[in-house]
Amino acid sequence: MIDYDSVTLQRLKDKSSPGRQTLPDRLRSWWKLRNPRISAGPGVVLKPGVDISICGPGRLSIGEGSLFHAGVWLLLTMPGPEVRIGRHVYVGRDTIIAAKQSLSIGDFTVIAPRCYFVDHEHGFAADQIILNQRSRLQGVSVGRDCYFGTGTVVLAGVTIGDGAIVGAGSVVTGDIPPGQIWAGNPARYIKDRT
Repeated sequence: MIDYDSVTLQRLKDKSSPGRQTLPDRLRSWWKLRNPRISAGPGVVLKPGVDISICGPGRLSIGEGSLFHAGVWLLLTMPGPEVRIGRHVYVGRDTIIAAKQSLSIGDFTVIAPRCYFVDHEHGFAADQIILNQRSRLQGVSVGRDCYFGTGTVVLAGVTIGDGAIVGAGSVVTGDIPPGQIWAGNPARYIKDRT
């Protein structure tokens, strides 16, 4: 079992690594994280093109050392979203995190490019047009030390345990227990992480 409180990170520091923090990264991060609805720990990096949209009652919390690659979109819309991103989370290029209620991602989680996390689904009742229907809200909770392959979609109401791995292109429609590997559309159990 991993002691998450005593983990030492070992990241590569080469010039082409997306984890490398430049002066423009520091300035951009400082500028975008000044919003009073955002709480961010030290060393949070926002690469070019990161878009943070937060409605009036929305709250965004980002733990120390987390990195958001180019083109990431954090979209917090009505009625009252709360998004919590843990410490040292890596969010890959062009990923979308969309919340209307609650969405949390645990420490040390890695999200590959072009993933989508959403805590709501549109209403589809037959008695009125879809455009006029309110979203159905169900929180999303992702544990610590998880990995999401490129193009993964995590839908509303899902809980994913610590150390889970989700294969590229998967659509997660149900809960994933800790330490398991899932893949597919819909995602299904493959094996335990060893």
